[in-house]
Amino acid sequence: MLQVFLNLSQNALRAVQQVPGEPHLTIGAHRDGTSVLVSVRDSGPGVLDTSLLFQPFREDSDGSGLGLYISRAIVRTFGGDLRFVPTDAGCRFDVILPCEPTATP
Repeated sequence: MLQVFLNLSQNALRAVQQVPGEPHLTIGAHRDGTSVLVSVRDSGPGVLDTSLLFQPFREDSDGSGLGLYISRAIVRTFGGDLRFVPTDAGCRFDVILPCEPTATP
């Protein structure tokens, strides 16, 4: 999972460097019943075409084009999912992971 969050953070860092002004990276987490949701949000230019986001060897990537593809595969091995969430500005990805329900006293 460390690789997933490292990849999302590095993508966000590259994105915020493309936009003038104060860069922002926000990482938040909360538990919702039997899952944990971790959101990674940045103030970069956003994603223009989401149709190929999780495809391997993306030509428009700054690296190998495998980061999001591999990150999603890793998260899915834990029974979770990695999703792009449309926003008005910037970019947001959510990592959803299953967890044990909390015990009630």
